[in-house]
Amino acid sequence: MRTVLVVAALVAVVAFVVGLAPVRRWMRERTLPSWVTGGPVHHAVAAHRKAYQWLVVVLGLVVLVVWNQPTVKVALIIVLVTLFVVMLVGLYGRRPAASGSDDPTGGSGPGSAVPVGAAPD
Repeated sequence: MRTVLVVAALVAVVAFVVGLAPVRRWMRERTLPSWVTGGPVHHAVAAHRKAYQWLVVVLGLVVLVVWNQPTVKVALIIVLVTLFVVMLVGLYGRRPAASGSDDPTGGSGPGSAVPVGAAPD
């Protein structure tokens, strides 16, 4: 019972922090290098980002359920790793914003950067 309460409390705290306006604004203002925002893997992850995030959550839940007598420490580690991977998939799967510059390459060169919180196309 304590394990479930600890997991629920952690999810609530993370959801609260991520939902704060200053945190969302900070994430939108971050930039990613072009090597992170291009290529076939990025496009596949961007196209199916939510499905991959749910898959990671389900896998974390399965690991937690299948684990034989998990302690609070094990549950905490599993939840933190799962949330971290969900965050990485979300950050990597963001779609780049349409570039308003005069760059004919569309901003995909090695020195270009794309805002992390850019709205999807």
